[in-house]
Amino acid sequence: MPQPLRKSCHVDFSQSLRHRPEHATVLGQIIGVSGRLEACLGWLLATLTADHSQITVSMFHSVVSTDAQRAMLDAAAAATLTAVELDEFNSLMTDFRSRYRERSRLVHNSWGESNDHPDKALWCRSSDLTLMMANILSAKDQADAVVRNQGAHIWAKCMAYTVKDLQDVNARLELYTNRVLSFTQALLIAHPVVGEEAKRALEKPQKPQ
Repeated sequence: MPQPLRKSCHVDFSQSLRHRPEHATVLGQIIGVSGRLEACLGWLLATLTADHSQITVSMFHSVVSTDAQRAMLDAAAAATLTAVELDEFNSLMTDFRSRYRERSRLVHNSWGESNDHPDKALWCRSSDLTLMMANILSAKDQADAVVRNQGAHIWAKCMAYTVKDLQDVNARLELYTNRVLSFTQALLIAHPVVGEEAKRALEKPQKPQ
């Protein structure tokens, strides 16, 4: 598990993960599996909405809100699945928000490093970095800016990640992605007609623009 920094140290965000190549590699894997997960969720929606899948999948990938994507999947499942299948779907969706939140936390914030922690990458909310700069820039004069800069303890806002911490996140995303794919495949086997409709819908030629 990532840990907060316990003692003051200099943190450099200018190089991101350039000097933490192992961390950067695993973070790249997390980004990769995240894209695969979104595709698998799109395939699940296509299976649930069958002949309407071109429209629903286009809508699914046009929204950036994970809550909106979850709502689309919930509505389609409620209208399509049997009671037993719906229970399994709801169990799958229980982990939806936590997996996306964990991924977004890592991908959409800032990474830095410190010579005091050579085996760790330091994570910080981008909002904390920008607020720190805004506080310095709002100083009354140069002397005030120096004081504010010296008092900007950004290290206290950081979390230290080992390579294993990131590997654990990647493993959880991989596991969840495979669960989504397995559930979708099971639906296609249990509902061959629906499966064929979904396949035909996705293979329909696009209308000319």
